[in-house]
Amino acid sequence: MDERQNIKRFFCLAIIVLSFQLAKAQFPRADSLIRLLDKEKNKTARIDLLNRIAYAYYDHDDSAALAYAMRALNEARSQRYTKGLKSALTLVGIGHYSAGRYNQALSYLRESDRLVDQALANEMAYNAMSQYLPEHCAL
Repeated sequence: MDERQNIKRFFCLAIIVLSFQLAKAQFPRADSLIRLLDKEKNKTARIDLLNRIAYAYYDHDDSAALAYAMRALNEARSQRYTKGLKSALTLVGIGHYSAGRYNQALSYLRESDRLVDQALANEMAYNAMSQYLPEHCAL
């Protein structure tokens, strides 16, 4: 009976060790993005990497994902980087949603949606001007 218990203990310990190893190995994509982030000097590229890291973490560690999304949000706001801001707002909204904070989630997602509307309006205005101006402006 003593030998059977030792075998059971061994297998239980092996399963625990393997589960920790598997849990650690589940973030290789996020880990490689974090290494890139440490080297990146361009501010908009850093914001894009923070958003990609947040997205990579959402399947495994929602709190880490939300932390990276919040960093991206703060940096995007300070840099006035609309594309990065829109992504960060969406990711922060998803983070709050997954944590059950639905009102906060809705607030961030609505702000993200407004940015899309504004960006689309700006693009349409630019396209209209670029089509109109060459015909009427002879240099």
